[in-house]
Amino acid sequence: MMKKFTALILAAIIAALLCSCSGGKTLPDAPTLAAVASGLDFDEELEDSGADIAYSFYGVDEAQCKSAALYKGSSASVDEVAVFECVDADAANAVAALASERQQYLHDGYSNYGPEQVPKIDSGVIKAVGNTVIFCISNSPEKIDSIIDASRK
Repeated sequence: MMKKFTALILAAIIAALLCSCSGGKTLPDAPTLAAVASGLDFDEELEDSGADIAYSFYGVDEAQCKSAALYKGSSASVDEVAVFECVDADAANAVAALASERQQYLHDGYSNYGPEQVPKIDSGVIKAVGNTVIFCISNSPEKIDSIIDASRK
């Protein structure tokens, strides 16, 4: 019941973003985009972990970002969506490199702990769109582009 309610809320957010889309090139803030992306296909429902956890998990200096968001599954899950709205292109490049390090960290950790998760980690997507960096590990990583396109304001 809770998953259906969450899916309904996410569908409403996506619809609102689509309706507000005017063909421009800007993305919504990090929390909004992460909330929309958390509606992708995951093994379990994701929880909003907040900006502080996003900065901590990725080793990002808060001064590099205007906003950040992290949606994650349980500690036993590799499913996650992180979005960082960076202050400039240099910060976005630095954050993208940190996202790549996080992906490698997960790969290394799950190689022994849960090797069946490694292909999913390796298929994770890191996207930089302007000054926004998105990292997504899901069952449908190829859909992140359509989420980005649908979310543009």
